[in-house]
Amino acid sequence: MHKPSTVMSSISSFESIGNESFPNEPSQTPVPPRPFDIYAAYQRFLRDEEISTPLAAILALTELIEESTGESQPARMAVKQ
Repeated sequence: MHKPSTVMSSISSFESIGNESFPNEPSQTPVPPRPFDIYAAYQRFLRDEEISTPLAAILALTELIEESTGESQPARMAVKQ
């Protein structure tokens, strides 16, 4: 069994690993959430693309993910390819 002081020093050294800064990584600043109407996106895909309801739902979810992660290619481009 480990001594309490050994365990605590291991924990503190493990915590310091997460606090290291890496010069090649971009800064991770929080981005404020933007509202996204998934039902409107779903309806838009059904109306504009004339596709099945399951595919429209998948594309609406894909667009939500792209909006939240900052991806550049809109989901509707996938339908046209």
